[in-house]
Amino acid sequence: MDRRKVDAALRAMRDRRNILAGGCATAVMAYLPPLLRIEIMRDFFQITGLFFSGMYGPVFEFIRRFRPSSWILVALKWLRNIYNIVALDASELLHYLSDIVAIVGTGFFLGGILLVHGLFIMVVVRYWWTMPRTADTVRHGHEATTWSMLATQNPRAAKLATLFITYCLTVYLPLTQLAYKVLVVTNKGSDGQGVKLTEFVQQFRDGPWWFLFPFEAVLILVTFSLSLPLLLIWSIRKNRPTGSIENEDITYNLDGDPVNFDDKVYTKLISTDPNQLDCPYRSLYAGFERNWSTYKVMQMVAKIVIALIVVSAGQSVEVGGTLISTFYCGVVILSQYSQPFVSPFDDKMEMLSKFTALTTAIGATAVDYAKKNNWLWNPDRVLRFMGFVVVVHGTNLLVMVLATMMGLLGDESFQVRIKQILGRLSFSDTSRGVADAQAKDVIMKWNIENEAKHRVWQSFWRAILLEMATRDENAAEQDETQVRSTERLAQLEDAVIASGLIRIKAHCIGQECRYTAQLRQLARVALEGVDVFWNNPLGARDGHLDSVSCFGKMYIVPYPFHCVVVYDDADDEAVVRDICDENSTADSHMNIAELLSINFTPEILAKREMRQKLRVLSDTATKVNLPFSRTEKVFLWFKFRGWKRMWRWIYRPVFSIPGYYKFECKYTKGVIRVHTSCDPSGIWLRVVTSPAVVNAKQWIANLCAHNLGVSMKQQLQKVIQGKNVQRVKNQVLKLAQMEELDSPAHTTSTKRIMADGFNVTMEYADGQGTVLLGDDGDDQNIIHEIPVIGPRKTVMKADHIGLKPSMEESSKLHEIFDSTRAVWEAGLIKLRKQHQDYRRNLADVHDNQNAALSDGFWFYVYNNARLPRSKLEKYLRVRESNPLLRSLPDTHTEELDALYRQQKWVFRDPRTTCWYVFWDDVYACNSDMKFLDPQDFDPSEPTAICNQEPMNRNDLEEWLRKRNLLGKYRFFNRTLLDLLYAKLDKS
Repeated sequence: MDRRKVDAALRAMRDRRNILAGGCATAVMAYLPPLLRIEIMRDFFQITGLFFSGMYGPVFEFIRRFRPSSWILVALKWLRNIYNIVALDASELLHYLSDIVAIVGTGFFLGGILLVHGLFIMVVVRYWWTMPRTADTVRHGHEATTWSMLATQNPRAAKLATLFITYCLTVYLPLTQLAYKVLVVTNKGSDGQGVKLTEFVQQFRDGPWWFLFPFEAVLILVTFSLSLPLLLIWSIRKNRPTGSIENEDITYNLDGDPVNFDDKVYTKLISTDPNQLDCPYRSLYAGFERNWSTYKVMQMVAKIVIALIVVSAGQSVEVGGTLISTFYCGVVILSQYSQPFVSPFDDKMEMLSKFTALTTAIGATAVDYAKKNNWLWNPDRVLRFMGFVVVVHGTNLLVMVLATMMGLLGDESFQVRIKQILGRLSFSDTSRGVADAQAKDVIMKWNIENEAKHRVWQSFWRAILLEMATRDENAAEQDETQVRSTERLAQLEDAVIASGLIRIKAHCIGQECRYTAQLRQLARVALEGVDVFWNNPLGARDGHLDSVSCFGKMYIVPYPFHCVVVYDDADDEAVVRDICDENSTADSHMNIAELLSINFTPEILAKREMRQKLRVLSDTATKVNLPFSRTEKVFLWFKFRGWKRMWRWIYRPVFSIPGYYKFECKYTKGVIRVHTSCDPSGIWLRVVTSPAVVNAKQWIANLCAHNLGVSMKQQLQKVIQGKNVQRVKNQVLKLAQMEELDSPAHTTSTKRIMADGFNVTMEYADGQGTVLLGDDGDDQNIIHEIPVIGPRKTVMKADHIGLKPSMEESSKLHEIFDSTRAVWEAGLIKLRKQHQDYRRNLADVHDNQNAALSDGFWFYVYNNARLPRSKLEKYLRVRESNPLLRSLPDTHTEELDALYRQQKWVFRDPRTTCWYVFWDDVYACNSDMKFLDPQDFDPSEPTAICNQEPMNRNDLEEWLRKRNLLGKYRFFNRTLLDLLYAKLDKS
């Protein structure tokens, strides 16, 4: 089977779920232009529409005064109307409605604003924090919910999230601009100065309900305009692709060789990784270089700055135009310097749109200067410049139409047509992931050995696995196993990309050592899970261990074998690996042996059991008798205390003064709670202890101490820790705890059995007390005690029960465990059984994967192009569990014969290998060009040139000349042949 068809079929099988999940929407989107180009157009229309609506009133008056019949005036009016419509500036569109229709339209318009704002707040508070994040995969391990899983389990949630983000980006500038206008109108009034009033402002400015408009405007600016960029930057950094687990700047290619995590690798992962394809935040950074992944958010910030200048300056175009032109000139310079897009065409399109918007702003500023400085700008000169502005707009719109047509036709189809016209051949490098590149950038960088391996040996095995997955006979019994084989190969390749060849080799060597294999198995069946101890700082990902307790959750990646410890009390992870080679098999278990030995010492076993007891008491909500009292405050209204004698028989009532009163609150029984990262409080803890929030707190504290003094700093800390702030936090957590999207199809849960985190608290709900009021004279009828309405609640930290970061059992904990022995003794049995079931389930999953394709298949077979046939057949019959692979030497004898014949020819000598790779790549990358005859270039044909003896240059030129393929600049030109023979000589 043709290698290209095999690869296409495998990609189709892997993407089948995405196509089914997307349904009709996916089919429709396939025929639309790329979303990135649509957003470039949208940003241009919004910015330019803002310039036209806020700065071009004086321009139109100037042109009407000097050239009322000028075509420039007509063109500018048309441009303004088009941009306002496309930019969704509804406040400008209301000008064109009648009074009655405008009132109704204004009502719907304001209702829509409130709906959008409320929907945004609800989604952020309730759903944003519970959605998957790519960066959390390292901490969650086997229980991580990826975007690919979410799209499979609840396609509607993933699609709605994508649409919601796109919608927020679209309405961002119009809503922010409208909020600015309302605030400026509120400040300056409706006297004709400042901004031009819209219809709804004229109707409601002096009404009794106008105060709601600036109030909502402030809320929009704070909770939408300022918070959305921060949320998007945080989401981009948490979801964009990164390198290996130890070093985010390094990754590995399909051969397991280390490569820099550059823009090419970054872009390829965005376009091929299933988790990236299903990520709704992907549209924020897809198409951008890695260092400029937040470029789109930077453009949002530029928008609100420009809108602020335009609205604040009002009719003073001279001041506002100068500021805008200067600021936007900096934006244009930044775009030219950064070249943030992966596609050069997108960079040019972005630059042209930015330049067009800049000329628009400069044109309005120039007209305003001309009105006040006639000696510098005469009308004819101004009109000529405005004509230049119109021409630039026309050119930009023409480019946008061309980009739309390219998107409708497809960029690949467009490039193929260009290649056919120019006669330019493209080349690829399968090791570096380079496709459709020029010969000078590829040929001399080829690793010939790896290229031949990919094109012959690995191509054969991909075809075999595809055949197993699509065979018709006995489909009912074999289909499930066959499909897993192709998916399993993809998993093995992903493991190579994540870990590299050295670690894959170390895994296989370790498995050959019986003692090492037993230790690995012991770690999986007896230790994997929570409450694992590891205090070796060498394994920390950031090189520094911040954990105090050194306890955490540990999950094991069985291939290549390594352990990941996720610490409970720090944002740290440690990777425990054993690197070995053939000469050091005795050292292949050192780190794993240390991990096991330290966790089964009596001291650590006692600490682990104590933690498990606390988990049992938390899960069973056992009430623990641990009384204590403390001074608290309560607010009292007027309380009747009695009667006070004023004179003889004249009495007056005595009331307490409203205010806060101290009292002694007594608590008796509480419930111990163990919070993890999957609990709402655990999520809040992860947020407030994240490096960004910690740095922000430190910066605010230093700022307060420097500018406000220590006393003011303490007051701010009291406010932050106050009960009202805590109530708001609790309400936010309750909303975040609710089920995502209320969808019955949603099957994932934020509750994870083996979640990291061990934040222990004790919750009381039986607080009682009495407020003691002071004496009021000698009258004995005065009431001195007022009971506090309760019961009162409180949450105490871990030190309340005597729990220390060192996890040593204190006397107070000993008393608690003695009083609850009946609960935790039975609970420990149940808890440990749950942990064993969890580990057994993971082992079953791995066994099922090996039943389709063993862990060693990639290393021993797929990546070993020079494997002798006898060893291949022995491996398949002995090591593989899949019956289809075990019987392959008998069922595919002829195919194996053909494979080894081709292998013998291709790897005959380095020159023949290079010759084959060159001509194979010519046909693989350019087979859609009609002038390449398959009989001459298709590697599957025996007459193809790649299957012939390498020719000298004169013979090759004669061969190409007979087929009209030898050209001066097109097809096989002198430069291309120079590269070919230079590579042949080097080989």
